[in-house]
Amino acid sequence: SFDQWEGNLTGSNNLETIVMDGDKVVIAMFTETPIYLYITVVGNGSVTKDPDLPCYPYGTVVMLIAYPNIGWSFDRWSGDLNGTENPTTIFMNSSKEVTATFTEGQYVLDITINGNGNVTKNPEQETYIYGTSVNLTAVSDTYWIFKEWSGDLNGSENPETIVITANTTVIATFIQQGWLATMTIDGDIESPALLHMEDYVYFGERVNASDGVDEGIDIPYPGEPPAPYIAAWFKTDFEEPY
Repeated sequence: SFDQWEGNLTGSNNLETIVMDGDKVVIAMFTETPIYLYITVVGNGSVTKDPDLPCYPYGTVVMLIAYPNIGWSFDRWSGDLNGTENPTTIFMNSSKEVTATFTEGQYVLDITINGNGNVTKNPEQETYIYGTSVNLTAVSDTYWIFKEWSGDLNGSENPETIVITANTTVIATFIQQGWLATMTIDGDIESPALLHMEDYVYFGERVNASDGVDEGIDIPYPGEPPAPYIAAWFKTDFEEPY
């Protein structure tokens, strides 16, 4: 930009007159106008400039790179630069103001059910921000029991808590409930036997008879909740009740 006159003309007025009453020497002094690049950040993140200078010569091309913090993502440029490309460049032909906007990440918690039951989430939301703790409670249907978590959560503790740091998938597995029977034989092998229901086991699990015979029975699915004692007949091979 114009700064001042020197020689036989002085001052800083750009429009000036001179009286030609002899030879004259006039020098016009110009100085380079500082060009600045101002960066504003909205949200959690940072922006680097290459080259990173206090001010820029006219015509400098500056590369801008937006770096989101953990749990955030870069959204867009605005101001004297528009778009979503990252990295990007800007041509410095004047001072510029650029805004980089970052948005907080939203993550999905997907629950898959194996078997019969459901899972409650607390808090119950469609999406979660980074670092949210979600309490999961597995609730089994009648005659089913919760077995384990898998996917992005492992173990069998119920309820359980998971911290959301990305899109997350949790699988809740439920298994059918059976009944563990202690069998007492009264008289010969063809007589009625008393089944004392002590605890549950998986359906189809083989349980050895308690009278010392090295055989077993397959626990069937109970149509109704069993009474403490159920009278039943068994085949002589102890394969299954009938």
